[in-house]
Amino acid sequence: QKAKKEKEFAWMDSEDESGGEASQPASPAASSSSPEKEVPIDKVNTLGQMAKLAPSLEKRLRDGEVRTRELCPIADALARSKFFDASLFGHLAAELRRALQKRRLSSAET
Repeated sequence: QKAKKEKEFAWMDSEDESGGEASQPASPAASSSSPEKEVPIDKVNTLGQMAKLAPSLEKRLRDGEVRTRELCPIADALARSKFFDASLFGHLAAELRRALQKRRLSSAET
C-alpha cells in the first residue's frame, strides 16, 4: 500500500519546483485571458475583479473624480466582492460623508 501512496503523490516530485515552465499555460487562449478588460463597477462580483479595479478607483476617489451617483454602486461592489481595504474605505467614506452633508444622495440611495 505504501507504493500506491507514493504513486498517488508522484506529481509532487515533478520538476515544477525547479523549472517552473511546466506550470505555465501553453495555449494562447489561456495566456491571453490575463490582461482582461476592467469590469464595470456594477458588474463586479469577485474579489479578483475588485482587486483589479481598486487602485484606479482609490486614485479617482482620492482625486475627487468620482461622481456622487457612482458612490453607492462602488459600496455595493465592495460588499458583493468582499473586498476590504482600509485606504479605499477611508477615501470612499470621506466622499460619502461629503455627499450626505451636501444632500446629494437620495433617500433611496441611502
